Amino acid sequence: MNFKSLIYIVLALFLVFSCKNKTTGTSENNSKSVVARIDSVKQLQMNKIDSLCIEYKNIATADIQNKSMKYYNFGQLPPDSIWREKFKKYNVKVITKNCILIPELLCYNEIILSNIAKQERESNK
Repeated sequence: MNFKSLIYIVLALFLVFSCKNKTTGTSENNSKSVVARIDSVKQLQMNKIDSLCIEYKNIATADIQNKSMKYYNFGQLPPDSIWREKFKKYNVKVITKNCILIPELLCYNEIILSNIAKQERESNK
């Protein structure tokens, strides 16, 4: 692959993943359940064999054990009040990445959201 092809690929990825839904936030979209957020991450069809994804999942697992969880928020809209409450309840620090979607951080978020869902199920028993 030559340099010119690499530039075109990077530009195409940037256009696909950056800020395409800046102004379409609704309260319905903002108040998705934990399961819906996990499903949206899975819909991106990330390659589970990708070593960076595996590495970030391992980091997330370690952060859960160390009680230093983070959630990487992408896009222009901050988490809504329901999510802010859940993140506060489970001591999750929200880090805003604006419009730049970083696939490895989605892998991290998937583990964090799965942990929140697990804790929610356990607290509802």
